[in-house]
Amino acid sequence: MRLGRAVIRVDGRLDDEVWASARWITDFVQKEPNEGAEPTERTAVAFIYDDAALYVAARMYSNDPSRIQAPLTRRDVGTQSEHLWISLDTYRDRGTAYSFGITAAGTRMDWYHPRDHEYDIDGRFDPVWEGKATIDSLGWTAEMRIPF
Repeated sequence: MRLGRAVIRVDGRLDDEVWASARWITDFVQKEPNEGAEPTERTAVAFIYDDAALYVAARMYSNDPSRIQAPLTRRDVGTQSEHLWISLDTYRDRGTAYSFGITAAGTRMDWYHPRDHEYDIDGRFDPVWEGKATIDSLGWTAEMRIPF
C-alpha cells in the first residue's frame, strides 16, 4: 500500500493511523522446527511505502508474553532473541537478497546474501535504517523504515 500524507513514527507501537487501513498478511507457516506446519503463535505483517522508504509493521502474538526471549545485544547479534526477518530480492533474480531483522528487544540485524543460500551472508553490509520493537500484553510488535 502506498503511503499518502500520513506520517509513520517508527517507535514499535503500531498506533499510527495508517496501520489500521493497511493490508495485513497472516498466512504464515513454520520454518522451524517443522517446516510447512501451522504456526504455534499468530503473526501479522503489513508493508507500506512512499517515495523514500519501505515501512514494515509486524505483530507477533504470544500465548505467554512473559516468556518472550528479548535480551539486549549488540547490532547484528540476536541468536537468543525472538526476532523478525524481512529479506528483499531487489534484483528479482531469486539469488541475492538484502535482509533486515529486529529482535523483540529492538536490536537491529542486517546483511546481504550474495547467493541463494540463507547462511551465505555478507555481514559487512551496514545500511542506515530504522527499527524499533515493543513487548506488550499480546506479545511484541515491530516497525521498520528501510530507505530506498
